[in-house]
Amino acid sequence: MTELGIGLIACGRWGQILARAIQGLDGARMVAVQNRTLSTAQEFGAALGVPAYATVQELLADPNVEAVLIANPHSLHEEVAVAAAEAGKHIFCDKPLATDVAACYRMVDATEKHGVKMMCGQVTRLYPVYKRAAEVVKSGRLGQLAAVNVADMVHIDRVGWWARSETMGALLHSPGVHAIDYLLSICGRATSVSAFESKVRVQPGVDYQDSLFLLVEFESGAIGGIECSVSCLTPDRRCHMIGTQGSLRFDPRESWIEVASWKGEQERIEVGPSDRRERLNIGVNAELESFIEWVTRDAEPILTAWDGLRAVEIIDAAYQSIAQRRAIYLPLPRP
Repeated sequence: MTELGIGLIACGRWGQILARAIQGLDGARMVAVQNRTLSTAQEFGAALGVPAYATVQELLADPNVEAVLIANPHSLHEEVAVAAAEAGKHIFCDKPLATDVAACYRMVDATEKHGVKMMCGQVTRLYPVYKRAAEVVKSGRLGQLAAVNVADMVHIDRVGWWARSETMGALLHSPGVHAIDYLLSICGRATSVSAFESKVRVQPGVDYQDSLFLLVEFESGAIGGIECSVSCLTPDRRCHMIGTQGSLRFDPRESWIEVASWKGEQERIEVGPSDRRERLNIGVNAELESFIEWVTRDAEPILTAWDGLRAVEIIDAAYQSIAQRRAIYLPLPRP
């Protein structure tokens, strides 16, 4: 089988992680990289042994590029994805798919019009402990889900484009989108969103509020809560699930899940691995392998652009809820 030729758009930290992961997988190879600072692209391109370009247009014109990895600032995802679709390139776009749901629809429309495939990278649901917890839910062991709460209270210094809403979006675009996507993956279709953000901003260099609480209602009858901040000096990352037959909890920094039933049964499920970098590699490899198999063999993908769109739809609804001080009902009108 001929290997799928992949080009990287933006050689930042995450882009380099994705590109190096591709180098270790079967069925694909990196054939070009791009960065607006050409010297950065040249340095990374030399490390991979591939050509480097300063513009997206140059990379898309390379006949060896059959698919692209989009890893640039969130506000540029739409422009780049549409251009890639028009050039006939398949697309792996890192989360969030875009900064608003209207842009997501334009990206999806472009891929459908030009007959290319687009996956949104939502790697968190593929980390071993998240994936194993989801399997417990789907097995029916907890019964019908009643409530899920995800805490993502961390300390991340937001600098550069990450500190500006014009390029980043806001808190729910990252890191909040991870928790949103996970809730959607285990709870199904959302029906309403209510959100509240703190009026006090902790990081002075950030132009959006850096602490927020979110409540989502689901068609199944379950509710989901998300506590999110990038300014918590005493980090707390955990997940609790409550069902009609039992409950579950896990901390993604650990490699185990605790499950308890109303019958008095308790179990600690060891998931592993314990190394954070290894867990990251497992998740990244899983999504990229699925993308390659989807493009080359038309295998069923584990994620699509629609997963990314639904997460951004909740983000849009959340900020509408904050502005209008009320619950916002889904689905939002399609632009």
